[in-house]
Amino acid sequence: MKKLLTLLLIPVLSFCQIAIPDQNFENKLIQLGYDNILDGQIGWHPDVYELDLSGAYIQDLTGIEAFYNLQTLDLSYNLLTQLDLTELYATTLNNIIISNNFSYSDFLIDLNLDFNPSLNFLDLSGFLSSFSIIGTSLSCIQTNNPGYHSSYFPSYSSFFATECGCTNPEASNYEFSATGDDGSCIIYGCMDSLACNFDENATNEISGICEYPEEYYDCDGNCLIDLDGDGVCHELEIPGCTDSEADNFNPLATDDDDSCYYTIYGCADQLACNYDELANEDFGGVLCEYSEEYYDCDGGCLIDLDEDGICDELETPGCTDSEADNFNPFATDDDGSCYYIIYGCTDEMACNYDELANEDLGGVLCEYSEEYYDCNGDCLLDTDLDNVCDELDNCPENFNPFQEDFDFDDVGDACDGLSLNEVQQKRKLIRITDILGRDIQEYGKEKIRLYIYDDGWVERKIKLLK
Repeated sequence: MKKLLTLLLIPVLSFCQIAIPDQNFENKLIQLGYDNILDGQIGWHPDVYELDLSGAYIQDLTGIEAFYNLQTLDLSYNLLTQLDLTELYATTLNNIIISNNFSYSDFLIDLNLDFNPSLNFLDLSGFLSSFSIIGTSLSCIQTNNPGYHSSYFPSYSSFFATECGCTNPEASNYEFSATGDDGSCIIYGCMDSLACNFDENATNEISGICEYPEEYYDCDGNCLIDLDGDGVCHELEIPGCTDSEADNFNPLATDDDDSCYYTIYGCADQLACNYDELANEDFGGVLCEYSEEYYDCDGGCLIDLDEDGICDELETPGCTDSEADNFNPFATDDDGSCYYIIYGCTDEMACNYDELANEDLGGVLCEYSEEYYDCNGDCLLDTDLDNVCDELDNCPENFNPFQEDFDFDDVGDACDGLSLNEVQQKRKLIRITDILGRDIQEYGKEKIRLYIYDDGWVERKIKLLK
């Protein structure tokens, strides 16, 4: 809030004068060239960073706020009995010397340095009755009476020392005689926490002192990413021929991609998986290798939700048990369909029906009896017991195992009562021809004769020559 107030006041007051009731104070400013007439007031001086008011017999420092950008203020050898710098608004003030201010009582009655955030050094002598350093960076107050002040102000006992300075032996500005550390130690080192040689104790950094790892490496020289664990960073992996005897040996290659050959051939397509920047001939892309569909160039699936190494688009459900009869060597996900085939006939009507069988190859394994026979080869119906099934018997009611039927009327001789002689006696000759179908006389000279009867019977006779 006080910083905001400062910003608001400065533009308003920049054209005003500020009162200085102490003539000794104003005379000192005239002597220093910051004022030109003793009139009890002075203008603003934002461009003054160091102000030496020592030995001026000043008793009242009212008007010091005109120097609101001060960094160092020397008030030694004056007659100050109280000092209030809370209205200075000098956010850059870091060094105040108020030693040897001898008043009648040798006391600096009241000292208020609140809200000077950059203040880190205070040099005083004499004795304080009260003081306040709220909102400052003070860690050491230099005084010739540290014992008194430590006992009188116990909560600040660690602040008082006969000499303030750097007490860290490792600092470049280490002061052997200093009895109190004022935070001024200078330790050179790298202050970048991302650097390999980062020094958390460093206060100053020399340009170029920080050391950083090479790209892709950590500070120990190890790869940040090395997926194949070969000591070559993933970003620096170079596929190529690692055979030093090959013509296309690539000394920069870190992974052999089986591309070795004995000419400078290789894939010149940057989109191919085996792109070789050294190649100058790829036979129109013949030597280029591209990832298979659904895979990247490393053989990994582009999409593999179940992370089983098989791309989602190529998943094949089926039986994965190699001992099952329906084992599918191409199945990637077991779908619970495994079973064990028992080969045999599953048709109850077959002669070799097997009630345990579950696969007969579409009936190929089934054996059936011939029509009209049972599975033992016996007729289902054989009325005359002549081993000829009734459905095939030309005379099923009469025993006729030879099935004689001389008249070829499909009725066995045993049923129609005919014999060969009887048939011949009933036939009537209607024509005699030679083998060419020409009519001839029975007693002609033809060697071969065909006798044709009215029932369709044809009899061939051969005449033997004497």
